[in-house]
Amino acid sequence: LLENGVNVINLSYGDDSPTGNYSSKSAYMDFVVNTYKVSIVASAGNTGESDAYVANPGLGYNVLTVGACSSSNSYARSFSSYKENNGPRKPNITAPGYSINLTPFSGSQNGTSFSAALTTGCVALLMEKYPDLKYCPERVMSLIMASAKDGTDGCFANGLNEYIGAGALKFDKAVQNH
Repeated sequence: LLENGVNVINLSYGDDSPTGNYSSKSAYMDFVVNTYKVSIVASAGNTGESDAYVANPGLGYNVLTVGACSSSNSYARSFSSYKENNGPRKPNITAPGYSINLTPFSGSQNGTSFSAALTTGCVALLMEKYPDLKYCPERVMSLIMASAKDGTDGCFANGLNEYIGAGALKFDKAVQNH
């Protein structure tokens, strides 16, 4: 991907048994962001109903990590991971990842992988509309988080909500706020 000059990378995967500890996988993604000026979007993981630990590489400090919500509100779905032992507070935002219908598959799908993919698409559209964002991953992350919909009525601890980060992805607001 780096050799082909991409500007945004989707990482809809994570550790099989996440521990919530910042690891070399996340450190490498931080290196990629800083060195190549590429925006990276990662899924938080789907262990919310068990240990709830965010998976690596989603614990990267410079990685936009996405939890899952429904399309109707910003509240995290019960399966969406949100805990960390060491490293930055995650997830950064939530995006729809619940009851996703994909043709030609039957039934609906759930998971933060869908949330990260949707967010990656929105980041790509932002970069298409505003080319100055292509080599400024820190601005992309700031813009997405600052434009998020806070579904908690402002009840944030240390700036971010434990379950939804800055809130739900609001693409239209991100376009307006650029």
